[in-house]
Amino acid sequence: MRALRPTCLALLAALHSLLADDQANWCAGFDEVVLTIDGPSPASRVGGSRLSPNMTFNSSVLEDAYAFYQVCVARHTHEHAIEVDVVAVTGDTTLFLSAENPLPQRGHSSWIAQQRGNDHVSLPTYLPEFARDGPRMALYIGVLGVAPGASNFTLTVAIKDLPENSDIRLRQEYYDKSRRSLLETRRLRRAPSMP
Repeated sequence: MRALRPTCLALLAALHSLLADDQANWCAGFDEVVLTIDGPSPASRVGGSRLSPNMTFNSSVLEDAYAFYQVCVARHTHEHAIEVDVVAVTGDTTLFLSAENPLPQRGHSSWIAQQRGNDHVSLPTYLPEFARDGPRMALYIGVLGVAPGASNFTLTVAIKDLPENSDIRLRQEYYDKSRRSLLETRRLRRAPSMP
């Protein structure tokens, strides 16, 4: 695996310092959807520009390189389904997603889609990886180029409202328990061991 470029390492260090106090601060100031790319353009910045749901974003990524994005979703009383579609125009990509890691990649993501050609992922926001508090939540996206040369692709993100019914409430309760268990396990792993 290729080493990260110095600019990527600097970006990673800057992102970790930005996120140290508040994991959701990437979404601060946005109420629906934001898409940000880690690209060479000087206009690219943390927070990015607003993207309407169902808008298609065209991009490319080189083999063994990543393009990073984020989607910020407003927290409502009802849950959402975040639909992520990557359509390969040329080449092939693998999709890495995380609700916690701002630079999801191999070994550091919650979800992976690696079908040859197009990828589709639908993530309900009641899954345990999504934060339960705060006015908004983030989904971080990493697109890895896996074909020789440049892989051109389109990325579309849609936010769909889930119905408020007993089935969704039961799922939410189940995953809320899973989230509490996940957080407790993480807390115990971080706690210093007693001799």
